[in-house]
Amino acid sequence: MDERVGFTAMKDGTKEDYELLARLEKPFLALTAERVLEELRRAGETTFEGYQITRLQHGLQSGTRALRDGADIDWVVGALLHDIGDGLAPQNHDRMSAEVIRPFVRWDVSWTVEHHGIFQML
Repeated sequence: MDERVGFTAMKDGTKEDYELLARLEKPFLALTAERVLEELRRAGETTFEGYQITRLQHGLQSGTRALRDGADIDWVVGALLHDIGDGLAPQNHDRMSAEVIRPFVRWDVSWTVEHHGIFQML
């Protein structure tokens, strides 16, 4: 059965509509990590002109360096995925990358990812 809400404007949704959406959204949310990994794989297929390595290699290098430095899992994830937004939002990838990881890491890690463009300028 194809379950759908009865509204076309969000303001017209009922409690039951939003409960249905929450239930139907769970399988999609459960696959978030897989979608992030797929984006990371795609980063291995492209790079910006002039660089010697792909965006995937850069993320793996960053994550590996964080791990070897003794960083905890949040920092390793932040280092690995700090440029995950490059493919869709190259001009503001730092903010997009932070939003991707924000639900899963500590505040200080997502803040650093969000502002890492500033640190590149130092």
